Amino acid sequence: MAGPPLGIFPPTQFDLEIEEYELQMSPGSLILQYTDGLNESMNAQGEQFSLDRILSECKRNAISGANTLLSCLVDAERKFRGGSPPADDIAVLVLSSKKSVTSETQIHSQYTG
Repeated sequence: MAGPPLGIFPPTQFDLEIEEYELQMSPGSLILQYTDGLNESMNAQGEQFSLDRILSECKRNAISGANTLLSCLVDAERKFRGGSPPADDIAVLVLSSKKSVTSETQIHSQYTG
């Protein structure tokens, strides 16, 4: 999924550009979102952390859950970067589902309390 960056467009234009998705998450499913500061993070040799490294961390650690995956991604990026300062901000969000939930169920429960 991709979309326009937040805060770049005025709300009227942003609303026209944004797409909504519905999904059903099975128990144990994870959703990973991150800013480009993670995959574009560079080490002293000028190499980027890259999508391949992110996927490798996901394959190794997703089975252990959201908290472990988040910690491992952050640690792997820091080790990769070494002593180099971060060139950009990095935001990482990992969501997990403990029970089967559809977006309709989430919306319904928000309005019914």
